[in-house]
Amino acid sequence: MQHRARTLKRVAESARSPSHNVRRLASEGIRPPAVGPHPRHPRPGLGAGLDIRGPLRSDPSEHVRKSVANNLDDIAGDHPGAVLATALRLLEKSPTPETGWTAKHGLRTLVKKGDRQAPALLGASGGEHVEVSRLPVTRAVAVGETVVIDLVDTDERSHRVTADHVVHHVRRNGRGAPRSSS
Repeated sequence: MQHRARTLKRVAESARSPSHNVRRLASEGIRPPAVGPHPRHPRPGLGAGLDIRGPLRSDPSEHVRKSVANNLDDIAGDHPGAVLATALRLLEKSPTPETGWTAKHGLRTLVKKGDRQAPALLGASGGEHVEVSRLPVTRAVAVGETVVIDLVDTDERSHRVTADHVVHHVRRNGRGAPRSSS
């Protein structure tokens, strides 16, 4: 914490570098601590880091945008409100496909946890008017087979919805490993 101001200044400069590798380093350098054996503590001064990520939201390099999205997703665990506010600000300032991609991937954990604001930020609406009308329950589906799930919109208006599903892949040890996707 002794050199925090100097570090953030240097990271902000790096975020404007012509090199996509240096810009990615700027994003990676301010990621919160990963889950692991060390206790996680929310970092003070979160706002400065979120501001630095802003210019990288629609970076031409997918490499950089992916880092920014992963960074936001990490922060969402401790500060969901700050990430939602940041995503809204980014989408308003730069309504580009690149920024949309960054926001979608940065909000993925909040979407999976059932946060109602995250899908709405991404353009989804009317989830409360959608019902599952057919959901075949089978023990296993082989690779290449198809599962059809019918959804019915019970409202007269059309809606854009986000559907999340979990597929359990069998590992070598015979146990299932869940993998979700939207």
